[in-house]
Parts: sequence; C-alpha cells; structure tokens
Amino acid sequence: MMAIYYFAVLFVFDALVFAGGLRFLWKSKDFRFLPLLLWICVRSISEFITYVYRTEADFSYSTISHVSVFIEALLIIHFYRKFKTKKQKSYFLYFVPLLLFVLETQFLSSIEKPNQLGNLGYTVISILLFLDLILMKDKSTPLLSKLSNVLFSYHCITFPYLIFIGYIRTNTDLMETVYPAFFALIVLLNSILFYLFWTSAAGFTIQPFSRLWKNEQMGKRTITKHEQTT
Repeated sequence: MMAIYYFAVLFVFDALVFAGGLRFLWKSKDFRFLPLLLWICVRSISEFITYVYRTEADFSYSTISHVSVFIEALLIIHFYRKFKTKKQKSYFLYFVPLLLFVLETQFLSSIEKPNQLGNLGYTVISILLFLDLILMKDKSTPLLSKLSNVLFSYHCITFPYLIFIGYIRTNTDLMETVYPAFFALIVLLNSILFYLFWTSAAGFTIQPFSRLWKNEQMGKRTITKHEQTT
C-alpha cells in the first residue's frame, strides 16, 4: 500500500518540476535547459513503469534501471555541453556511458542484474560535470550556477545509495530503513528545482500575441513608407 503513496508523491513533484521548467523555457526561450527537463521525464517514466509492472512475475527492475541510467547519463552530458564553449573536445563524453552500458550488459554481467557499474559511471560523470559547471568562470545565467550546486550536492549524497542499490533492494529490512530517506531527498530535490525554475521565470515577461501582431504590422508600415520615400 505504501508503494502507491510513494509513487503518487514522486509523480506530483516530478510534474511540478516539469511545469516549472516549461514555464521557464516558455518565458526565457533559453532551451539549453531542455535536457534537464528531459532528465526529469526519464526518471519519472522509469518510476511509472516500475510501479505498474512491479507485481509481474517476469518483471525485472534492473532492466529498467540499466536503460534509464544510460539515458539519464546522456542527457546530463548533453546539458553540460550546452554551456561549454569548446564543445568539440567533449564529444567523447557520450561514449563513456555507452561503453559502460555495453560492457556491463553484454560482457561483465547481464541486463537483468543490478547495474552497479552503470550507476557508478553515471554518478561519477554527473558529479564531475556539475563540479566543472560550478567552477566555470563565465556564468551565462544565475540559474545555471544554482542548478549546478543543487545537482552536484544531490549526486554526492546519493552516491553510496546508488552504488549499493543492488544489495539494498535484496535486503528488505535495510530497504525499509534506507528508502524513506532517499525518497525524502528526491522530494527535497524536486521542491528546490521547482522553486528555482519558477522564480527564475518570474524575471521574464511574455508579450501577448495581439501586441506582437501590432508590432509586426507597425514594422511593415515603416518599411512601406521608407520604400515610398525612396
């Protein structure tokens, strides 16, 4: 019964973050933050699939986790590259999670077993990339600095949980003790992300369509008058 409450709360907070992010994108037109919203979506979808099929006999949480972590790593890398000036030198980053995914699922282990290597690679990549964004001198937007600090702290805190998640999930007593703390951390993260997106969007104004149309017509009349005088 507790599972439905956990999922409902996570879904609501994920939806709030996504709504706040869409509001920010709509008002700022800064689509460099889109990969971060997609990262939230992937996490939410994996949670939804896990909840729906959790009682199926042939359902494997590890399979969902492998794919989800792989996509999340790619999105974090893509988000990072949006703010780097020397993008050509960072193309190799995309191959790191791909290499780890192939190695773990095809050679070192199986896609139906816990993705310890994938979690390790994803967490280390996220920590290093967000740290680099924090140390980046040319801050193109205050929101980037705040998000980088929050996500860097989140991944540092969850590092032990993600590394030992395979063992934790097989130990019922340990899972009942650890997961509520992890759940509370995710809720806190989503609350902060929602606040940052929503308040950052407040600094932008959207012109109504009627005003945009009026400005466009005025611009056309100005061009026509100029052509007549010439």
